[in-house]
Amino acid sequence: TAAPVLASDARLVINGEERPLSPYELAMGQAEVRLPESAEELQLRWQGIKTDILFGGVTYRVAEKASEATATGQKLKVTKEVYARRIVSDRPELVRLSDVQAARQGEKLLVRYFVETEQDLSLVTISDTRIAGAEPGYDFSGYGVSDRLFWCYTRRESTDHIYIDYLPRGKHVLELEAVANVRGHYSYGPAQIRSIYAPEYAGNSAGGTVEIKQK
Repeated sequence: TAAPVLASDARLVINGEERPLSPYELAMGQAEVRLPESAEELQLRWQGIKTDILFGGVTYRVAEKASEATATGQKLKVTKEVYARRIVSDRPELVRLSDVQAARQGEKLLVRYFVETEQDLSLVTISDTRIAGAEPGYDFSGYGVSDRLFWCYTRRESTDHIYIDYLPRGKHVLELEAVANVRGHYSYGPAQIRSIYAPEYAGNSAGGTVEIKQK
């Protein structure tokens, strides 16, 4: 949770118990708390703040298996789908990969992100852990254009990052390519989306699994 200015006597009370704040947390107006798994309810209360105006927010993270991660997000959503580029009946087609539809070594993969927002947002980022058996499909950085959307991307050893300077209200589709490289059965985590200036606008896609078979 965050506040713009915290006095030295500011106190954070969580579920009725006072949590000591470090000088750094007081200066930054931000505190991170790890709660036990048994905690089903969270009640926060600030005390000792000497200001008439207070801005704040709460974000949370949970731990679960990447392949079993469930989609989250209300005001800002992202959905992730993985396809293989194939020639079917002498025509190029996209075949969506699933638990029963495997990729083949050497195939080009298309990772498609469906983004939906209820209002215009500035500086939105998408971070996505790439499938372990896949390699980047092209340059490690560059720009993309999708309908009304202009964005740039950077690709690291295991994670892809997309940066959107201005995200108009509505639905959008972004795509990155990869190559199925190493055969095996892999799980992949969710793509995470958030607005830097408005962190309450955030969400993630569901996780899943992909199998890469020999040609």
